[in-house]
Amino acid sequence: MADSSIDRPRRAHVLQLEIGANTTEDMIGALRCFIASLERGELSGSGVSGGPSFGWSYDLSIDESWTKDRYFAAIDNWLATLDAATPTTPNTERQA
Repeated sequence: MADSSIDRPRRAHVLQLEIGANTTEDMIGALRCFIASLERGELSGSGVSGGPSFGWSYDLSIDESWTKDRYFAAIDNWLATLDAATPTTPNTERQA
């Protein structure tokens, strides 16, 4: 399991979304509605929306400085840091 004290790299666009709904069908409707709002560019920062069948709260973070190359370089560094922080035990059954 990853060390929670080591921050993991994030993508340029990060969405945290919580949806509450009365039924599975209502949740599917909420997801469709949320996606439509996102596609129309109506969402930014944090917000809430809802009605009698479903509701959601979200936090949308955009940092364009996180390019694909920067992200994957940060992932490599993060994994190396995790590997260095993970204690290892010798495997006596390993053969050369």
